[in-house]
Amino acid sequence: MMNPFEKRICPYCMSYISKKTVKYYCECGQEAVQAGILKKLKCKDENCTCHLYHTKCAGCSNELPAGILDYNGYLRFSLIGVSGAGKSNFLTAMIHEMRRNSAERWVISHMNAETFREYSKNEEKMFVNHEPVPATHPGAIIPQQWSISDTQNSFMGKIPIYSLTIFDGAGEDEEHVAPVISKCIQGSKTLVILFDPLNIRQIQNNMNADIYRWSMTGNLNDHPDAMITSLTNYIRKCLQLPPSQKIKKDVAIVFTKIDTLKNDFENSAVMQESPHMTAGGFVEQDSVEVDNLIRNWLKKNGQDAFLGVINKNFYPERVRFFGVSSIGNPPVAERKFGVITPHRVLDPLLWMMYRENIIPEKTKHLEGGK
Repeated sequence: MMNPFEKRICPYCMSYISKKTVKYYCECGQEAVQAGILKKLKCKDENCTCHLYHTKCAGCSNELPAGILDYNGYLRFSLIGVSGAGKSNFLTAMIHEMRRNSAERWVISHMNAETFREYSKNEEKMFVNHEPVPATHPGAIIPQQWSISDTQNSFMGKIPIYSLTIFDGAGEDEEHVAPVISKCIQGSKTLVILFDPLNIRQIQNNMNADIYRWSMTGNLNDHPDAMITSLTNYIRKCLQLPPSQKIKKDVAIVFTKIDTLKNDFENSAVMQESPHMTAGGFVEQDSVEVDNLIRNWLKKNGQDAFLGVINKNFYPERVRFFGVSSIGNPPVAERKFGVITPHRVLDPLLWMMYRENIIPEKTKHLEGGK
C-alpha cells in the first residue's frame, strides 16, 4: 500500500502535486473551481453544460492521468545505456511481457494515447515484423506513462494502482546533457543501466562471427570499465554530484543479449526461467544467485575494473545485476529475428516493485524442492 508520507508527483515534470496545487479545467477549455461544502468541480462559465473536468499540473501544464492523486505508489526509472545495448528492444519486450502476464494478477495500462502509440509501433516492429526497434537518438528522451493495477489485492472494493514512469534516454552523449534528461534522472527512483556483454573482447572472440555481426553490437571496446565510467559521469552530471560522493539511487545493472552466452552460463540460474511471476512475488534467493553468477562471470572474463567502477560510484546494497534477453534467441540474419521468447525481462521491474514493498518476497516453487 501507499506510504502515507510519500508525496504525489507529476509523471511528466517530477514536481510534487496535491489536490490544492493542481489546476482543474472543464472540457470546454475554461478553468474549473471547487465549490460548495463537498468541493465539487464547477466550470467558471455558468452556462457550460460539459460537466467533464481535467486535471493539469501547475508546473508543466500537462494533463494528469485520471485518478493520479489517489494512486498507491509511484514507480519511476531511467533507462540508460550506450548505443547498441538494446534499450528500446528491452523496454518493448518488458511491457509486452507484463501485458501478456496481466491476466494472472497485474494489469498494466497506458496513461495517455502517446504512450500507447509509441509502444504499439515498437511492438509491431519487434513481435510482428521480427525486426529490431529503432534506437533512441542521443540526447532524446521518450517518457512513457503506464499504470499497474494489483487485481488480487483489493481492499474495501478498491484496487491498488501504481504509476510507472519510464524515461528511455540514449545516455551515451556525456558531453551534452539536456535539461529535460537531467530532471528525469533526478526524479527517478531507480537507474536501469543496460550493458551489452558482446562488447567484451573475450566474449566476442568465442562467438560465431555471423551471430556477432547480426546482433548489431556497438563498437568493440577493450575497456568496458571505461564505458561504464562514461555512463556514471553522465549520471553525475545530471545529478550535479562531485566525484567523491556516491550516487544515492537503486541501480539495476542489466546485461542484455544473455541468450548469446549459453555456453558461459550453461544450466545455471541465469539461463533458467524466471520464477518471480509464478511465485506471486519476488524470489530474492534467485535474484541474488543471478547477481553472484554475473559478478563471477565478469571476474572470470577479466572485468574486475568494471566491478570496481560500480562499487566506487554506487552503494553496494542498492545495486543488483541482471541477465536478460529481449529476443530469447540469436538473430537469424542482419536486422532479422526468428522466434521471439523474451527471457527474464521482467526481473528488473519486479525487483523495483519488491524494493517499494509492492510485491512480497517469495521462495522458489520448482520441481525437486529447490
